Amino acid sequence: MRNRKPFIFLCDDKEKWTGLFKYRHGGELTEREIEEVAKLIKDDTEQIRKHIANREEKFKVKTINVAKKFESTLKGLKKRPDVILIDLYHPKTENMDVKKIGDEKIKELEKTIEKTRGAITDAWTPTGLDLLYTARKECPNTPIVVYTERGLAYAGNRELGKVSHENAEWMIKELLTDCGEEKMLKRILETKRAETTKRIFGFIRFICPFIMFLVFSLLTDKINGVSLKWPASTKLWLPILASLLLTTFVTILMPHIISLIKNNFDLDYTSLSGPPIS
Repeated sequence: MRNRKPFIFLCDDKEKWTGLFKYRHGGELTEREIEEVAKLIKDDTEQIRKHIANREEKFKVKTINVAKKFESTLKGLKKRPDVILIDLYHPKTENMDVKKIGDEKIKELEKTIEKTRGAITDAWTPTGLDLLYTARKECPNTPIVVYTERGLAYAGNRELGKVSHENAEWMIKELLTDCGEEKMLKRILETKRAETTKRIFGFIRFICPFIMFLVFSLLTDKINGVSLKWPASTKLWLPILASLLLTTFVTILMPHIISLIKNNFDLDYTSLSGPPIS
C-alpha cells in the first residue's frame, strides 16, 4: 500500500495565516499569500518562492478564506481530512474600515483586554464555533484544531466550553515554530491512529466469539464434552444465524474496517520532525 501524506484542511479569513501555514508545511500559495507571508516573516517574495520550490512538503494542505464556504467545501472534498484547523474569529462585515479598527484594537488587547473587548466583538465574531459544529457533524472522527492568533486570550466561557465539548484542540499561531506545529500535528495524528486501532479490535472482539461459538457447536455438537443435543429445528436455524452473522461482518463491518485502515494506516509520517511519539 502506497503511503500518502496527511491531509490538512484549514479555514482562516486572513491570507497571511493560510499562506504561512502552506509555506511551512505544504501546498501551493497564491500571489497574495506570498506577499503576505513576505511581510509577516520580513523576507522578500523571491526568497519565499525559492523556499517553496525547494522545500519538502510535510502535508497535503487545502485552505479557504471564506467561512460561508466552509460547509460546502468540506462536503465537496473527495477525501475526508486527517486534521481540520479552524480560525476562531472571523469578520462580521466586509467593511474595511471596521476591520481596520478591529485589527488596531486587537493589538491593544495585549495591553488591556477588557477595554478593547467591546470594539473587538463589534468587528469580529467567533464564526469558528459554527464551523467547528459543522466539521464535527460531517467528520465525527476527524481531529479538529482551533487555529487562532489571540482568540484564546479573549475567549469566554462559551467559546472554551464549546471547543471542549466538541473534543477539539487549540493551536496558537506564531507561538510554535514550524517544527513545533509539525510535532503537534503528528501527535494528533498518532492519537487518532491509536483510537482507530482500538475501534478495529473492538469490532473483532465483538463478532469473533459469536462466530467461533456457532462454528464449533455445529461441528461438534458438544461444548466441554457435554452434548448439546440440538433439536432438528435448532440445527436448521443455527446455520442460518451463522450465515447472517458472517454476511453482516463481511458486508458491513469489514468494509468499515478496511476504510479505517486505508485512511489511517497509510499516512506518511517519515517526513515529520521529531522522534516517533509513544
